[in-house]
Amino acid sequence: NAHRTPAHRRLLFDRFFLVLLALAFRRRARQSRPGHPFVVPRNPAGYAESLLPFRLTPDQRHAVEDLARDLAGGHPMSRLLLGDVGTGKTVVAAVAAHLCVRSGMQAAIKIKIKRADE
Repeated sequence: NAHRTPAHRRLLFDRFFLVLLALAFRRRARQSRPGHPFVVPRNPAGYAESLLPFRLTPDQRHAVEDLARDLAGGHPMSRLLLGDVGTGKTVVAAVAAHLCVRSGMQAAIKIKIKRADE
């Protein structure tokens, strides 16, 4: 029956529902804890561009602005930056790390570079 009976479907639904409920409670608990409010410049994308030898793309600017707003918010941040290869995710991560260090905190970026023979 390949687990397609109504009973199996209900068990799967219940299992997924409980997982999502647990995640929601964890998210709420994490958001209720105070975080360290970071000091960010008024125009974070412009500030980043003043440090870089190139201009950010509109999507990078948007990501930096969102990231800076979250950092200044005073609550723990959880953010995933998605994009194709070559879209500039690394520079956005570097700007985020710089804003953290600028506020007296520590930051680390791990970058995996593939060799040509891999």
